[in-house]
Amino acid sequence: MEYTEAQSAAMLAAWEEWKERCAVQRCQARNRMMLSKVLTKAFRDKLFAVTDGTVSTIDGKDWDEGKANPFVHEFDVGIIEKAEAPGDNRQTGAEKVKKNYKDATWAAVRESQDPPLKVIHGKLIGPKGIINDIVEHYVERNCPFHWVTVNGRRSLIRSGVSVDEPLRGDGGGESAKTWEELLRDCSTPPELPPGDVAELRRLVWELLSLEECAALLADFRGLTLEHPALLEFLGRTKGASYAARDRARQTLLQCRDLLSGDTQRLALDFMLRQLKERLAAEKRALRLLHALSSEGKYNNLG
Repeated sequence: MEYTEAQSAAMLAAWEEWKERCAVQRCQARNRMMLSKVLTKAFRDKLFAVTDGTVSTIDGKDWDEGKANPFVHEFDVGIIEKAEAPGDNRQTGAEKVKKNYKDATWAAVRESQDPPLKVIHGKLIGPKGIINDIVEHYVERNCPFHWVTVNGRRSLIRSGVSVDEPLRGDGGGESAKTWEELLRDCSTPPELPPGDVAELRRLVWELLSLEECAALLADFRGLTLEHPALLEFLGRTKGASYAARDRARQTLLQCRDLLSGDTQRLALDFMLRQLKERLAAEKRALRLLHALSSEGKYNNLG
């Protein structure tokens, strides 16, 4: 975000007060509002990115950026927890030295030739800022699943489980496989015949309109066809969303052979991924994709 000189000075003063008071909620009203706005946006954006769009909010609410909220609280608490976290120095093997990230940030300000606000935002909420660790720790503690990268592939595993930890069965016995091995197996599922892949791509990208794709995916995910995000994307009334869904279902009848038989599950999963990819290519679909991820539940295509 670009700031005027006056805005930069005001924001810098807000961060200075935060440093002294140790919490956004303790700051004066004007500073609290400015800090809440930038922290909420940074936390929400990182949360959405680290979960590949599966999580974009806390407690399922659209929190006001200009007020103290759980995003702000998690940042204030997270920066303390990060400093207090136990661990070893990866390079020397020595016990980790506790780090005051606030002091370290303002030390960087003194040493840098860049504007102070640029340094502070970079250290705290920028692409490489401490907020990355805070959000990832939040996801690991609070989300049913979290993302890991295994052999270059992003995959979900349950929170608190190491990719190197042997799996345990219902009876408590250990499996011969670790999560990493299981994820590797899952990364190479049985493949659809090339002809089916081509036909399913044609179905999504040529036979169905963009509006029909949106309505069909919402219907499958169990999102009401009267949802504001869907109606906003369609730019029409709720009657139009039902009509688009019905047209999409009629088109699916042309491909019913592809969506049945031994490869039915594979074909359906592939089609749904293609529907999501087509929507993801549209910037205006962001709010709808958020709703599908946070509110949707799997449903039958009917």
